[in-house]
Amino acid sequence: NLDSAYLALYLNSERLQHKLRLISGGLTIPSISKKELENLVIDVPGIQEQKKFVHMAELLNDDVELTEKLLVKKRAMRKTILNKMIRNLKKKS
Repeated sequence: NLDSAYLALYLNSERLQHKLRLISGGLTIPSISKKELENLVIDVPGIQEQKKFVHMAELLNDDVELTEKLLVKKRAMRKTILNKMIRNLKKKS
């Protein structure tokens, strides 16, 4: 059994992408021969392990997304606070 989400994560992994770049030919448009693709080894753990892998990847993606949203809010908050501080300085002058 092969979980399609696991396969997508595996195929898009840096490790496999690096391997594909090494075996690809062509200067402007990289291409990989059918023979090279047929010889490509894909690590396929048991279905439960694949599901755990996918679940962990989803959790990490969610964490990154939340961290990015938090960073946007913190930057906006910093901007607001600095603008208020500058306005208060002008009032005191």
